[in-house]
Amino acid sequence: MTEIDQFNDTKSKKNRIIKQARFSENYKLVIDSNNEMVEFDDPRIVFVDPVARNS
Repeated sequence: MTEIDQFNDTKSKKNRIIKQARFSENYKLVIDSNNEMVEFDDPRIVFVDPVARNS
């Protein structure tokens, strides 16, 4: 899972890591940063970009 370090000046690393949402294994749901299953029509979903960015 991709993690983003949003705050460079925070002392505690635990408080500064943001986990991104990801697709479920069957690509029918999104798993949010709290590991909860979210359907695509959920109002929290604003944009889905399925292109892999790692190489």
